[in-house]
Amino acid sequence: MAICNSCYFNPCWHRYWLLCLSQAQEAKIVNTTNRLVKVVEGDLHGETPVTNRGDETQVLNDAMVNTIKDFSAYIKDIERFLSELSDGNLNVTSELEYNGDYRKIREALTKIRDNLKTTISGIKEVSEQVASGSDALSTSAQLLAHNTSQEASTLEEISSMTNDIQTNVGKNAD
Repeated sequence: MAICNSCYFNPCWHRYWLLCLSQAQEAKIVNTTNRLVKVVEGDLHGETPVTNRGDETQVLNDAMVNTIKDFSAYIKDIERFLSELSDGNLNVTSELEYNGDYRKIREALTKIRDNLKTTISGIKEVSEQVASGSDALSTSAQLLAHNTSQEASTLEEISSMTNDIQTNVGKNAD
């Protein structure tokens, strides 16, 4: 549409101005929408369009930028938490304060850690009991073997003495 050369307040000028404004707003919304689609697809590090007009498109854009920052921070914290947990750190804690419904993620991470800590502690306690029982059984087996050996030696001595007595009784009877 061409700009009318007549008066500034000419209706043609107003229509042109509104059309340009509408197209600019639409372009910003399309850019923000395209970025949101990439966020949904998992791209939290792509370039985010900047809007500094002070209108609704800037509010929308700023909300998207803050959402992306929060998602990135949550993912980084979850990744660090689980990595430390998998390395055996059962005292790991979340470094972030999760907002709103995301608090459930932090609560779940803490619950996983606490349950794992309880399970590992239980396994350690049982293994210590098994080791203690094994030591006691080994000591008892050694004592039994020693006592059996002593009894066998004593029986051998008694048998030898019985033979000697029998031999002496046999000589005395003759």
